[in-house]
Amino acid sequence: MTTDQKLPMSQRRYRRTKGARCPFCGGDDVEGGPFTAEAGTAFQELSCNDCDHTWADLYELTGYEDTTE
Repeated sequence: MTTDQKLPMSQRRYRRTKGARCPFCGGDDVEGGPFTAEAGTAFQELSCNDCDHTWADLYELTGYEDTTE
């Protein structure tokens, strides 16, 4: 690894950004695709327009909200 290459963000640091930054370069030009849900989990594929890296954000069911009026 050369001195100008950076390691990816830790999982914890990425969660603190709330997914607003690329975990590989730290850039904020991030685009997300559709969500896919399956049995209490969901994921979304994302890409960074700054460094062209791709990854998936992972989500877990945390509860529900009653929306009937």
